[in-house]
Amino acid sequence: MRFLRRHHGLLIRRLLLLLGLLLAQPAQAGEADLLRAVNAERANHGLALLQADAQLRQAAQAHADDLPLCGRLSHDGCDGSDLRQRLRRAGYTFAQAAENIALGTPDAAATLAAWLNSPGHRANLLRPDLREAGLALGQLNGQILWVLVLGARL
Repeated sequence: MRFLRRHHGLLIRRLLLLLGLLLAQPAQAGEADLLRAVNAERANHGLALLQADAQLRQAAQAHADDLPLCGRLSHDGCDGSDLRQRLRRAGYTFAQAAENIALGTPDAAATLAAWLNSPGHRANLLRPDLREAGLALGQLNGQILWVLVLGARL
């Protein structure tokens, strides 16, 4: 009992860390699945594969975390920021950039299918000048929110 009292805080922190890791794994798997699916589609069109980029992922995650705060699906952040501003905040110096968002699609395959059926989203996915990608998942109104940020550095 004395051990539990003395180490209670440490045990709670470790349990919370473990819980966070367990909850993060499905999101990371969904992100990896979507990047693989997008790259397969790009390969089918003879395009270079997108490389995962940490700064683009940071910009995508910032948007995925922000949209639930304003309760709407938009390419504009709650503070009125656009993609270019979010990329600058993440430290990504870009020549070209694009963003795809989706809400309510249950998995990577459904998200890719929705984007391929939308002319603007499809065009973003198949832009040959974009070489890097960052993906993030969030939740908006109880539905899965997907944010894909594509870019090419200066």
